[in-house]
Formats: sequence, C-alpha cells, structure tokens
Amino acid sequence: MNFRGLAERLEMEEGDMMEIIGLFLEASASDLRQLQSAIDQEDVQSAVRAAHSIKGAAANLRLTAIFEIAQRMERRLARIAWRSHRGDPGHPGEFEPDR
Repeated sequence: MNFRGLAERLEMEEGDMMEIIGLFLEASASDLRQLQSAIDQEDVQSAVRAAHSIKGAAANLRLTAIFEIAQRMERRLARIAWRSHRGDPGHPGEFEPDR
C-alpha cells in the first residue's frame, strides 16, 4: 500500500497517517473479534454493527478494498437479520451470494 500517496490524498503528514493506520489496525482487530464472537453466538445485529464499524473506518481512510469487503458483509448480515425478523424459514447463519 502506498501510504505516502494516501497521506497526500488525505492532506496529512506521512507520520500522522502511519499513526492513524496503526489505530485503525487496533480498532479493526477488536471489531473483527466482535464480529467473530457475534457470528459464533448467532447474534446477527451485533455482527452487522461490527461490520459497519469496519466499513466506516475504512471509508474514512479511503481503504477501498477493506471498505468493499466490510460493505458486502454488512449487507449480507443485514439481509439475514431482516429475514429473521420477518420470520422467514431457513438457517439464520446462511450466507447467500450477492444478487
């Protein structure tokens, strides 16, 4: 990853950018643990919140690939939550391909 270019696009000093990336990695590691725990416990709402948190942080730093993955996860989890709320049959933990 070109951190110098990213820092320039965000109009930041490269050292400040590296510090923020470090904070992002720490926070994202926590969010990933929360996401895994929520999935293990079949707590779809908490999983949606964790994916949303990762997505938002990645968007703020213009980390496009991470943003897109987190966005897909959030959408899939939200669909599962919606179906579960409606009482549709099916395993609540199943993931479907994007349509």
